[in-house]
Amino acid sequence: MTQFISDCEGPLTKNDNAQEITAKFIPQGEELYVRLSKYDDILAYVVKRKAYKAGDTLKLVLPFLKAYGVTNKKIEEYSKENLILIPAVKETLKYIREKMPCFIISTSYKPYIQALCESIDFPIENTYSTDLDLDFLGIEEKERKELLDYIQEITNLPMLEWPDGVSEFSALPDETQKTVTRLNEIFWDKIAKFNTGKFLEQVNPVGGKEKAKAIIDSLQRTSAFYEEVIYVGDSITDVEAFRLVKQNDGLTVSFNGNRYALNIAEIACLSDSAVILAILADLFTRFGKNKTLELAKNWDKLRLVDYIDKEWLEKLAGSQCKVRLVTEENKPEIVAESEKFRKSFRGEKIGGIG
Repeated sequence: MTQFISDCEGPLTKNDNAQEITAKFIPQGEELYVRLSKYDDILAYVVKRKAYKAGDTLKLVLPFLKAYGVTNKKIEEYSKENLILIPAVKETLKYIREKMPCFIISTSYKPYIQALCESIDFPIENTYSTDLDLDFLGIEEKERKELLDYIQEITNLPMLEWPDGVSEFSALPDETQKTVTRLNEIFWDKIAKFNTGKFLEQVNPVGGKEKAKAIIDSLQRTSAFYEEVIYVGDSITDVEAFRLVKQNDGLTVSFNGNRYALNIAEIACLSDSAVILAILADLFTRFGKNKTLELAKNWDKLRLVDYIDKEWLEKLAGSQCKVRLVTEENKPEIVAESEKFRKSFRGEKIGGIG
């Protein structure tokens, strides 16, 4: 029994909900979030900080949101009012769910995933996301002012740089090393001791290894095997999930992915519609992984009508769509093309985040 699992932001929606919330409620929030996201990437994959994972940006930003009076209700309302779906995602997931178990595993805050499920009529019990409660902690005025000062300092720090191929902290540019060191002091020496520092300890974003754990849990629920899984992702938070599925002979698909996703995914999709996900899921169900990879390799030469239902072929014809098999030889070209499309489709700022 095949099983479809997808990330949310990227493959299913155009939002970066946490980034958008930060930009909405915090002055200079956009600059703050970009820096914290870069810091997050470096902590997870260069510093390899203990008990830290890609996607933990979602807990780093919470003390600052609290300092600006953001509440659970404000996040819920904003998420509902600003949901941006990938075209055809509702009918795509409906079609896939008729054929196989379907799950969404997202780093996003749960109120955003609840808004998505209500919009597309998807069962919330088949989702995994980051639990959030901003209201359970209070904040004193002294602490609030210190957090506001830290926002000002962080947004004035130089932008962090992580050159391709660098895997050791000492190999990062000197200015980036200094910025990371200062951010370590701010978060782990200072904010961690605040009352709002409990967010850093108690909130566990579903990114990195947590996504892999969610896959394992979903398989236990359905009794499916890894080789029956098709996993769709697009960013650094999907790397561990991709690795788990790929190493166990499941199929990994990048949807408008960045270099982190494409470094491990087997198929690259560049599309402005979710339709291609229905088609790939259908091919995987009917023919298995190896045949699906073979079809992806020769996608531009296929007589698609021999493999794809006419209904979906007509929908595919109305969208921008490329399907490529990712190899070591073509990876640099695909990364450049996918990242360019990603930024044009989702926006330069969201598309540039890891």
